[in-house]
Amino acid sequence: MNQDDFLFSHIELRTERCDSLFMRRLLAGGGYGLHQAIWRLLPCDPEARRDFLYHRIDGAGVKFYVVSARELVDDTGLWRIRSKPYAPQIEAGESLNFTLRANPTVARGREPGGKGKSIRHDVVMDARRSFPEASEAERVAQAGMHWLHGREGQRAERHGYVIEAAHADGYTQHRLHKPGTERAITFSTLDYVGRLRVTDPERFRAALFGGIGHARGFGCGLLLVRRV
Repeated sequence: MNQDDFLFSHIELRTERCDSLFMRRLLAGGGYGLHQAIWRLLPCDPEARRDFLYHRIDGAGVKFYVVSARELVDDTGLWRIRSKPYAPQIEAGESLNFTLRANPTVARGREPGGKGKSIRHDVVMDARRSFPEASEAERVAQAGMHWLHGREGQRAERHGYVIEAAHADGYTQHRLHKPGTERAITFSTLDYVGRLRVTDPERFRAALFGGIGHARGFGCGLLLVRRV
């Protein structure tokens, strides 16, 4: 499916239709059930790769923004879904306000044996070891912004933008427990708010549809933008 076929959706759980048992199951395991509920809104296709991103909206209720290559389908009647075509027209040099909830990590070493994948570390935890004298707010700001730019600006360049102004906060560690497994799924998030300038529209559109960073299947990486 090409980029012109994507949808931008606002979804909201109809809590008045949910009993207490359902809500406990939904929020169990650190919220793992909630993530699974979002996945179930996409038509099941065993051959398909994950082709959607989502972002939980802070505040009252259970609400999300979703960018997807497929239409969201609710067979339960528990979700209010509003969708529209998503084909943003982006030009080089354009400035956009943005928000992003990301899973910022840094690679340090490799898995045992030296032949495995790079081991990813939470950038704030890594900064605690590297800059023990700094305050937590300073570590979040410095490490978070360094990740957003990338080393020598490589991440920004890869995704077709330069940061004009931004700040990072809301550092949160997550532990999700999948039923039937002992090992928790752990990751951290930072919230970014700021303004960027598009340098490469094609790369930037790919970032809007494909996301930025890791843990995209758990509500990270969706870049939300609006014109200045």
